[in-house]
Amino acid sequence: MENLKELCKERNIDFGKVKNARDLASVNSSPVLKGRIFRMGRVGDATDSDINVLMSGLGMKTLIDLRSPTELKDDNKVLRDAVFGSFTDVVWTEQGRRKDGCLRELKRGEGPVKSNSFWK
Repeated sequence: MENLKELCKERNIDFGKVKNARDLASVNSSPVLKGRIFRMGRVGDATDSDINVLMSGLGMKTLIDLRSPTELKDDNKVLRDAVFGSFTDVVWTEQGRRKDGCLRELKRGEGPVKSNSFWK
């Protein structure tokens, strides 16, 4: 258990509010180049300091959110302009049982999912 804690401390990026952030190149035998692909949870929770590290320190240019519609509905910060404002939002829309579909660019302020409580 102690080895696991040390490994997490070594691999995780220390953010104030963004959890479980790490460079995917930190995994042994990873084909990913260091500083190219990061994974993290709920970027919308980022503090001002976290945003500075993400945009300036890490130089984030593309943000891909792989959460399900259910997870997105539970995140009322998914449209937070300080974090997501400089990105173009697109959503994959599935059509039919074969899971074919298309990408659609969202309008400014349009959420990726609809719910009665948040996405009005």
